[in-house]
Amino acid sequence: MALEQHIRELSGILKREIQSFRSVHELLVLEEKSLIDSDSSALAEVLEKMEDVFSSIACLEKSRTEVLAKIADETNTDARDFTIASIAEMADKPLGKELVEAGHILSQLNKDIQRKKLSNTMLINQSILLVESDIRILINALNSRQANDTRYNPKSKSGSISHGVCIDQRI
Repeated sequence: MALEQHIRELSGILKREIQSFRSVHELLVLEEKSLIDSDSSALAEVLEKMEDVFSSIACLEKSRTEVLAKIADETNTDARDFTIASIAEMADKPLGKELVEAGHILSQLNKDIQRKKLSNTMLINQSILLVESDIRILINALNSRQANDTRYNPKSKSGSISHGVCIDQRI
């Protein structure tokens, strides 16, 4: 009976993990939108929310590990050898089916999250390249402007006039 209770507890933890990973996916979609819109304040908000969700996921992972250890004690097996399918076989039919479904959902969410993270990483890298390019353009424009600047400055090329004021190349 204790084994069934631990498996139910595991099922509950997996359901909460599914909710958390769905939140991560939604936040990654919002991150993508803020990257595309160049909205740094929205991006900061999303990252802050992600931090909270990841903290929650870490707590759930710890709880899941503890429950798996209890199941391992009950069955005299090593917790590292468990799969969702093997635990589902130990449970009654409806609970086993819930575990298998949760496993499939978590697997799909993991794939979706990995794709979205890859997409966002590509957007971030593109943004970095654009910023670097813009900085180079600005530096080149600034350098060429300084070289052609005819206003008075210590490096002004005023021809034969020494230390004079150069206004519109006339004085």
